[in-house]
Amino acid sequence: MKINNLTHNSLNNTPTIIILLNPAIATQHNMSEQPLLNRYPGANSFTTEQEDLFMGREKDTEIFYQLIHAHQLVILYGKSGYGKSSLINAGVVPRLEKEALRPTHFSVRLFNKAQGANTAAKSPLNTLVTSLASNTEELAWMQPFKQQAYPRGVFWYWVKQYQYYNENAPIFLFFDQFEELFTYTETEIEDFASELGMVLFQKIPDFLRKKELFTHLSAEEMAFIHEKPNVKLVFSIRSDRMALLNRLSKYLPNLLKYHYELDALDEDEARKAIVKPASLVSTRFKTQPFRYEKEVIESILKRVKNVHDGKVETAALQIICRFLEEEKVLSLGKSLISLEVLGNIKDIFKEYYQASLNTLAPAEKEAASKAIEEKFIQNNQRIPFEKGYIQQEYALTDTTLDALEKSTLLRKEQDAYGRLIYEIGHDTLIEPILEFAEIRRQENALRQAEALRKEEAKKRKIRNRNAAIIAGISLVGLVVSLYFLYEATQSEAKAIMEQKRAIIAQARADTAAKHARTSEEDALNKAKALKKEKDRSDSLKELAQKAAELAKQEKNKAEEQKKAAQANLATLYFEKGKIFIENKKNIERNGGKPDIVKIYIDSTRRYIRLLETLENEKKVFYIRELEKQIKTSKH
Repeated sequence: MKINNLTHNSLNNTPTIIILLNPAIATQHNMSEQPLLNRYPGANSFTTEQEDLFMGREKDTEIFYQLIHAHQLVILYGKSGYGKSSLINAGVVPRLEKEALRPTHFSVRLFNKAQGANTAAKSPLNTLVTSLASNTEELAWMQPFKQQAYPRGVFWYWVKQYQYYNENAPIFLFFDQFEELFTYTETEIEDFASELGMVLFQKIPDFLRKKELFTHLSAEEMAFIHEKPNVKLVFSIRSDRMALLNRLSKYLPNLLKYHYELDALDEDEARKAIVKPASLVSTRFKTQPFRYEKEVIESILKRVKNVHDGKVETAALQIICRFLEEEKVLSLGKSLISLEVLGNIKDIFKEYYQASLNTLAPAEKEAASKAIEEKFIQNNQRIPFEKGYIQQEYALTDTTLDALEKSTLLRKEQDAYGRLIYEIGHDTLIEPILEFAEIRRQENALRQAEALRKEEAKKRKIRNRNAAIIAGISLVGLVVSLYFLYEATQSEAKAIMEQKRAIIAQARADTAAKHARTSEEDALNKAKALKKEKDRSDSLKELAQKAAELAKQEKNKAEEQKKAAQANLATLYFEKGKIFIENKKNIERNGGKPDIVKIYIDSTRRYIRLLETLENEKKVFYIRELEKQIKTSKH
């Protein structure tokens, strides 16, 4: 039986199994030699091993940790680059491990199923089940359940077997980048959601409640089979993909009831994330501790913080700090980052991309840039690829891929089937990579145009020289021919002259007749053109009237949509406020900490302030109700 390091939960003295559905979450223990680490992950997410470097998210970690313990299904959402993966990897998981004696980690990821390009994508359900099946030995007495309905109930079947060996320990399933599920077919999505629903809401699936399946069971086995699977789910998803979750509501009702929005860092949190990792003293880092001038910190924050709320995107901050660590501290030996050392922040993302490519040999650099710009980014999205496919397509060596991974330009993950999958390190890199690619294409186009111009000038020079030679030869031949022609035709000159006069006279008569016919045709054509122009004018006038009417309709429609949107926002803010009130009450009933309750109250007041900005008649009622609920707080 293959079971790795079972955990033990100090809250209830029950083993806890942590299944991590993102390779970045999984740690590598018991390694005799560890490579030196960077202080900043760059475009990659923080890993569990980087817990001590994960700064500025202490409050989010505490709230989210309490939330996943209190509820069976929780949604973690936020914009790309805000650090959802890092919150799980370096925030929540280390806390679970500290409350457990024997942690178990699995690496599974669903992956984005690109339109025929991604050879790595498999059925989401098969990917999930493989993680459990490959680490569990089948029980002979459960075989009849498998034979009865397989493949239905396959996830329930393996969860039960896994928990049998681990005293029905609770299993935490963290689904990172959960939006990738919705790149699969509708059938695959429904199969996946159905299996999760069975495990969450049924002790035994309905289609397995048959008497003959239970007659051979012992009393202990009968008691275990009737225990509800002890599973907790966390779906981590981008905020702009939240609407996709509605497609799972048939199998996972009340899916959005418990959720947590991860916002960007505020300025104090961002300062901590910049300064603290650089100051840590340890031999496991590539660099000695270093410092930032205060003006440098403020300059970085000014460049990366959002204009509308002054908050800082985690991914952008980490890329800048990683660049300074690699290029200024490690390469140049700087121990103090001053404004002079910092340089122009605007160019750091492009320089980061260029510096990553410049570590490669020229031929490898060309192949790598083509793969990154043409394959790994499609329609402004990251597309993952299996190692063998990308090496065959672009002849990238292991050395090249390792160098790109080391720079965090690419990240490498292993799927449930043991294959190595590569993709762009983070969405934040897409825009600067595409900008650099466009500049490179323009430079190549200019070089090609200049080469063509030079080639054409060379060909034109050769043509002119040949034409001059031919013209000289033709001129000599013409003079000789004219002389002999003059001698031969002199006696017939007069007769020919008379004949020419007659021909000219006839030509003049023909020309006069032709002019008359042309004038008549012109007059007819002008008349037709005037009629056609009038018809066109009438048609344009009619189209203009229709366009004006349509614009009026669109304006009315837009006003209605605005009212509907305001009403929807009011309802959404009200519902979110109610959820935080409900969470507050749950914490109070369970004897939770006052500071946690205060956080929920502050979150509710944030939605009251959002309601105050709306133009909707219901907002007064909603605000009054939320304020009334706040006043009932014990704190």
